[in-house]
Amino acid sequence: MRIIQVFNNNVLLARDEDGRDVVALGRGLGFQAHAGDEIDPARVSRRFLPQNEDTERVAALMAELPYEHIRLAVKIAHLAAESGSSQMRV
Repeated sequence: MRIIQVFNNNVLLARDEDGRDVVALGRGLGFQAHAGDEIDPARVSRRFLPQNEDTERVAALMAELPYEHIRLAVKIAHLAAESGSSQMRV
């Protein structure tokens, strides 16, 4: 994966091996990183592949959220998927 844009220390926009733009998350992933740098896949904790062309907007939004909040949201989504429920009530 190669960096396209760094949003903060934990969120960046990258191009994967298949040429798709992805939002990559990882603690300290963007620290001292620059556009064009190669990313060590072991440092990426999550990859998000937006379903539309608004990848940059999604990455910018995620960059505004604390990293721990994103991790919690991902954990909740996984638990909901594992439960087999098609609806989630809050």
